[in-house]
Amino acid sequence: MRVFPPYGRTIARMLARGQKPAAIGVLLAKRWDCFEHAARVCIKPDDWAVGRWEFGFLRNQHVVAIYGDDVEPAQFGWLLIELMRAGPRLLWMCDQGGRWIYKGDFPDSVHGYAVLDIRERNPDSSYVPWSGPSRNETLDARTAYEAAQRRAALIEAALPDTDGAAVRRYLYQSSVQEYVERLFSSPYAVPDESIAA
Repeated sequence: MRVFPPYGRTIARMLARGQKPAAIGVLLAKRWDCFEHAARVCIKPDDWAVGRWEFGFLRNQHVVAIYGDDVEPAQFGWLLIELMRAGPRLLWMCDQGGRWIYKGDFPDSVHGYAVLDIRERNPDSSYVPWSGPSRNETLDARTAYEAAQRRAALIEAALPDTDGAAVRRYLYQSSVQEYVERLFSSPYAVPDESIAA
């Protein structure tokens, strides 16, 4: 049975009440003292196991995967596969210092990075996944991520475009993405509710 990562149940309840953060961080790190100003769940590398964690509450959300300290590349690769499988609307990656690994909306880029981490970046890794990364597992995750992006695009296309509403929505989404970029670029920033999107 899957379990919620630390702080995951709280975020799932918040989403169920209709409170939607600009983005939700998923921190895979030994130390959790960063990004405390953002909605995030935390997993320690020693607790990581493929298939253990519940990420379903991240469906249709903007997610930022955070590569932390003492993490094997294969662990982060599998985390990306698990997150893609959950069907986020957008999946970005940064490291624990706030440096961006990927900010975009191409499932192939995230999938390629994950597969490279799992298979090639560290062949002598001490971390061994409980099952080898089969091509079908990774492709299914990419397909789920693509489907989530298609759903979001269909919802957007169905909204009325009266009096420039589409332009306003685009500008709003762009400002939210800029806010997320600032939010996860400063690991030790102090929370400031006045600038929240």
